[in-house]
Amino acid sequence: VRMLSDMDCALTDALGVAMQALGCKRSRRFSAVIEDNQIKAWNLEEGGGMACSLSNPTLEQLKAL
Repeated sequence: VRMLSDMDCALTDALGVAMQALGCKRSRRFSAVIEDNQIKAWNLEEGGGMACSLSNPTLEQLKAL
């Protein structure tokens, strides 16, 4: 598992997951399973929820590879 920082929102913009919150640009909540530089699973939360981007669903996607 690797977590990455995106201080200037370059990746956030490239992935199309930017939003405005509290007067600044932020990333919507998401997780991804990436293998050999290819996105195998993409989990983008809708409406401020916290379900599909949490660790359990992502771990299940990793196990399925």
